[in-house]
Amino acid sequence: MLGDLYVRAGHLEAAANMHEYSRDIRERVLGSRHPDTIESVFALALIATHRFMFEDARILLAKGLDGLALGERLQLGPQARIHRQLVELSRHHDTTPTTFQAAAE
Repeated sequence: MLGDLYVRAGHLEAAANMHEYSRDIRERVLGSRHPDTIESVFALALIATHRFMFEDARILLAKGLDGLALGERLQLGPQARIHRQLVELSRHHDTTPTTFQAAAE
């Protein structure tokens, strides 16, 4: 949550650091295909997009989509949050929210 507050305040480097820390813990504890980990990956992709680091954002987006396709079934809370992230990412990248729906099924 602190990373999200940094994003809203415009402190993108601090936000990226917080989300990387969160992602690392989630990957270690929950695994790379857990919805919470995927949510962290998409948050990092959004931050990279806002920082105009588009290649990094595309790599993170692909990693997150792979995790969705191969990962655990999503519960309603993470599903809604991840869907919002993908809608935001679709404004900047070659993806659509329907990609999320196919991967979640």
